[in-house]
Amino acid sequence: MVVPPGSFQSFVAAINSSAEVVGFFYSTTATYGFLRDASGNYTLLAISGAYTTTAAGVNDAGMVVGYASLTTGNIGFLWDKQDGYTQFEVPGSKPGTTYALAINNSGVVTGYYYDDNDYTHGFIRSSSGEFSTFELSQGTETESTAINASGQVTGWGNEGEGETFGFVANTHGVIGTFGIAGSPGNAGVAINDSGVIVGYEFSDGGGNASFERDQSGNVTVLQIPFPNTANQPSGINSRGDITGYYTDSAGVNHGWVGIP
Repeated sequence: MVVPPGSFQSFVAAINSSAEVVGFFYSTTATYGFLRDASGNYTLLAISGAYTTTAAGVNDAGMVVGYASLTTGNIGFLWDKQDGYTQFEVPGSKPGTTYALAINNSGVVTGYYYDDNDYTHGFIRSSSGEFSTFELSQGTETESTAINASGQVTGWGNEGEGETFGFVANTHGVIGTFGIAGSPGNAGVAINDSGVIVGYEFSDGGGNASFERDQSGNVTVLQIPFPNTANQPSGINSRGDITGYYTDSAGVNHGWVGIP
C-alpha cells in the first residue's frame, strides 16, 4: 500500500525502474506531492506558498516533475535530492498555466500550457532548460502526457473540428494522430521506449475503452477480462506490460495489469 504520513487519500502517478513512486495525497490542510522509495520511505514534496503540489512523473535518477497551484496560478517544477526545486513556466504562456507531467532519463520534460486565448499547447523542456512548443494543426487543444527515451511524446488534442485524437510527435516536430475509427474522442496516455503507445477512446456519455498503438501505427482495442462499464490504461513498460484501471457495475474502480 502507498499511504503517505498524514494522508487520508492518496494517488500514485508514476514509477521508475528502482521502484520509486510519485504521486500526491490529501491531508487535512493541503494537497502534497510525494516520492516513495523501494523501502517505503517517503519524501514530502511541497512548493513554498502552494496549496496544491502534484508530483506527476519520475525518471530512473529520481528526478521528479509536476505542477503546483498558487494564488497566481499553476507552475511546473523539477525536483531532485541534490538541487531541490526548479520552478518554471513556458516562455510566452499565459501566466499560471504550466503543467509538467513527465520526464525521461535524459531529464527532458513534457507537459502542456495555455495561451492567452485559452488554447492548450504541448511543450518540451530540455535538460538544460530550453523550451520548444508544438500543437496539432488548426487545433485548440494539444496536451502532451508522456515522453520516452528517444524524445517521442504522446497525448491528445484536436484539429479544430470537434473531434479529439491521440497523437505521437517525434524530435523533428513531426506529429501523427491516431485513434479508434468512428470514436468521437481518443487520447494517448503513455509511451514506452519502443514507441508503443497505450491510450483510450471516450465519449461524452462515458464508457472509456483502452487501446494499444504499435510502432507501425496499428491500433488494437484491449479486451479487459473483467466485467466493466469503463476502462483506461495508465502506463506501459519496455516489455509491453500495461497497467490501468476499470470501473465495475457498482461504480467502484479497480487496478489491472496486462501482460503480453
